[in-house]
Amino acid sequence: MTATSSKTGPRPARAFRRAFSRCAWLALAAAFSLTTVAAQTRGWQWQNPKPQGNPIHAIRFAADKLDLPKETQAGLAPRVGVSATGRVSPRLLDAGARLERDALAGVTAHRSLVPILAELGPEHFDSEEHRRLRDELVGGGDTDPELDARAAAGGIDERTAEELLLRLRERGIRRELSDADPARTLELQASLARIRDAIEQLASSQVISR
Repeated sequence: MTATSSKTGPRPARAFRRAFSRCAWLALAAAFSLTTVAAQTRGWQWQNPKPQGNPIHAIRFAADKLDLPKETQAGLAPRVGVSATGRVSPRLLDAGARLERDALAGVTAHRSLVPILAELGPEHFDSEEHRRLRDELVGGGDTDPELDARAAAGGIDERTAEELLLRLRERGIRRELSDADPARTLELQASLARIRDAIEQLASSQVISR
């Protein structure tokens, strides 16, 4: 009797350990299943690093590059916090003002281009100051010495000055195209093509001369 009990005594302990191990594994499996279901119900979530988007204002960027009129820019994707009253982006203002002043500086340094400037009416200049300087140049009056210094510092030769005047005319035509009727549109597009050809010819002649 004693020998039999010594052989069979450990069996209940081993059976208990096996049952406990099975229960532990089942508990772990259930916990894992619950975690997976909870994650699925929450939906997709970004982990680290979280994305940081930079909005791209494509329409506003195109308006800047095309130098569209203020009214057209106001109707195209106005920025948040900016009323649609014709406010122009600072980048466009800087580029437009620089074009006008460089053209005036070029004519100041190369007076043979005054007749071409005279063909450009005051409406081609957005700045009141530049309109005044344009009138002084066309009228043969005294000009701002700063324009001479600007032309010298920027290396604006006669060909470059003529190209700047052509670009002012090109800008004016593009603005007029924004609200032109179909018949006028064809005429303006033809003028625009001629101006672009002239600009390309000036650019190519500058390359050859160098």
